[in-house]
Amino acid sequence: MGNHHKLLFLLFISYVTAGTLYSLINPTQLATIDPKTATITKVGTAILDEIYSQQLSAIDSRNSLYYFIGLNQTSFSSQLITLSLPDGHYISSVDLPLVQYDLGIGQTIAVDPNSGVLYITGIDPNANLHDIFRYDPKNGQFTKLNDIGYFSTMNSLNAFDARNNLLWLSYIIDNDYSIPLFALNVSSGQWKYLNVSVPMNIETMTYDSQTGLMYGIGFVEDATSLLYTFNTVSLEWKEVGPISGYLNIDLGLAAIDVINRKLFAILEVNEVNGPWQLITLDLNTATVSDHPVVYFDPDGNGFPVSLDFYDD
Repeated sequence: MGNHHKLLFLLFISYVTAGTLYSLINPTQLATIDPKTATITKVGTAILDEIYSQQLSAIDSRNSLYYFIGLNQTSFSSQLITLSLPDGHYISSVDLPLVQYDLGIGQTIAVDPNSGVLYITGIDPNANLHDIFRYDPKNGQFTKLNDIGYFSTMNSLNAFDARNNLLWLSYIIDNDYSIPLFALNVSSGQWKYLNVSVPMNIETMTYDSQTGLMYGIGFVEDATSLLYTFNTVSLEWKEVGPISGYLNIDLGLAAIDVINRKLFAILEVNEVNGPWQLITLDLNTATVSDHPVVYFDPDGNGFPVSLDFYDD
């Protein structure tokens, strides 16, 4: 291989392995996080009029857009905020057709990576229901796809299966503490699956575009964290392996790097008042590589409240 071809090869490798881990921090501002050091670098400027809740964000990598659901402190309305990547500058705010004063409760957001269309859920302002909307950023239109009458958790499982056009959501049924999964066919607006069982204490579900599987982190009664996969066709869960030395996941925060086969999450070290660490997991083995401590400051500023990976 000549020197010219070697250079092109190296440039290609550098490109396909690139990527950035993003988060929102308080006061509400976009930031990047270094997986090796947990160093947080602010991006753009703070959006002081918006309050943010945990993991209500999504990245449209194709169009280089960062979306999150916020609560406007002036109008007290739920809003969809759009930022540009990678510089984080503010683009727009759109009022959501959801109940006010209810940031986080029953709300989810997901992006179709193929079309850039968003799927947003939340409480209906006129009924005791949870509405599922399609939002098209190109024309600014919301379309209600369906609704469901169960009370949903704040940090519930939710993810979009791009291969099968399925929006996966989890809900608590009445006073039952089981949290099953539901799948909505976003093309027809009809439920594809209802009450799919979930292994104990699964707290995340992240879509892997390479395999078509969902990856989730949970834990079992002996206080061992586990990495699972979920096949959205066969509805089968499989254990990848234990995440040794960790117990709780923080607020369901997780993001996936599909090219390098890594999953990022914030977990608590399994000891009395153990520190929280930003861990990098191998998707094939559940092995932890990097695990820097993520520090709280006295006011809670700077601690990440979301994780999203951008394939730049």
